[in-house]
Amino acid sequence: MEDEENEPSSWGIIIKEVKKMFQDNNLINDFHSLSPDKQAEVIDFIQRLKQRQNAPNRKWKEIAGSVVSPLMGEDAQNWVSRQRQEADRPIPHTS
Repeated sequence: MEDEENEPSSWGIIIKEVKKMFQDNNLINDFHSLSPDKQAEVIDFIQRLKQRQNAPNRKWKEIAGSVVSPLMGEDAQNWVSRQRQEADRPIPHTS
């Protein structure tokens, strides 16, 4: 899981508050003492955590080969050079 303390906005503060609640073993009492806005933030945070936990963690081996490589065995530098040359060619005008 990502380091939640580095997340934007007030998530770091909320995480610290939730961790403190758990450490104090007063989770329910502390939750009820929060303002309705803070309670909503805690609930939203918990829902985000739950979504992350429910997301399937796929292994690279499971998805290897599921996309056709544009290189098809071609050297990567050769492919890049060819793509650049093709992009630099003038487009013929049809009239």
